[in-house]
Amino acid sequence: PVTSAPGFTLTDQGGQAMSLAGLKGHVVVLEFMDPHCTDLCPIVSQEFLDAYRDLGAGAPRVVFLSVNVNRYHLRVADVAAFSSEQRLTQIPAWHFLTGSYPSLQAVWQAYQIQVGR
Repeated sequence: PVTSAPGFTLTDQGGQAMSLAGLKGHVVVLEFMDPHCTDLCPIVSQEFLDAYRDLGAGAPRVVFLSVNVNRYHLRVADVAAFSSEQRLTQIPAWHFLTGSYPSLQAVWQAYQIQVGR
């Protein structure tokens, strides 16, 4: 059965509130990432950059979202630093989302994401 993705509102790396509902009509690439990850996350970041470039003229219709999964690094500065270090800011519609621990925990639960302690 077709179901909608669970909604949420979090804050992106620029300090702006962003809701999934506000992206209706766009293609959304959603994933979950740790802003202090140094092994797999740089590879995934490069894949995002490659995918954005491969979209060509279709790129303006796509929004790339990542939800923070690091319960100890919840600040906007944490996701902003990662976005900059990995050059993800080259993607105009890139948003690395974070929030309070309870708000992130609700998103993780809604998407059945297991976050270690």
